[in-house]
Amino acid sequence: MIGMAQSQATNPDKPTTKADKPGTKAALNPRQRSFIAEYIKDKNATQAYMRAYGVSRETAERAGPRLMGNVVVKSEIDRQLSDALEEVKQKTGVTLERVITELARIAFFDPRAMFNPDGTPKAVHELDDDTAAVVAGLDVLEQYESDGAGGRQLTGHVKKWKLAPKDAALDKLMKHLGGYAEDNKHKVEVSEGPPSDPQDLARRLAFVLRRGLQAANDPKQPPAAKTA
Repeated sequence: MIGMAQSQATNPDKPTTKADKPGTKAALNPRQRSFIAEYIKDKNATQAYMRAYGVSRETAERAGPRLMGNVVVKSEIDRQLSDALEEVKQKTGVTLERVITELARIAFFDPRAMFNPDGTPKAVHELDDDTAAVVAGLDVLEQYESDGAGGRQLTGHVKKWKLAPKDAALDKLMKHLGGYAEDNKHKVEVSEGPPSDPQDLARRLAFVLRRGLQAANDPKQPPAAKTA
């Protein structure tokens, strides 16, 4: 009995009972549960281990990552993070599909949608949803003229739109579509025939966009080649 108690005291990361089944919450001892709770706060294994076990940083730098390798601990962390993410998604309505849709709105934004047929800019409330999604900010400058009596009078406003950068949105979309994967076995040149399915078409578009961005961002590329 004494030997068993000493073994558990020197190995606090070991489950406390043999009856506990691996992969269940019951298989975690109190220190491990404390470590998990601390890790969820800042995703830092070293800091979490220091707070949960009360040890030095030197010890925690070794033991924290090692405890993260514990299958039961890692499984419980993943479960809690997944539950927390799902709760946020439910509260905010944020989904992967919605994020991709917003990125696509920015990437394929047409500035002509911000103007009326006569060339005058549209008011904010006149913008359609796709165009409004691209607006990152709006600066309004007041214009004044002298009123002839030593004062000044407001004569108009100058509005400056701040738009979300298209290149950043294209870059994120290409990463999601695998456009930057050097060893993507599905990467093809556009001249290799018609696409076999919508996913194949998406890969080809990502590949072409990647090549275009590379050419546009290449400082060695002559100006004529960039605008061709």
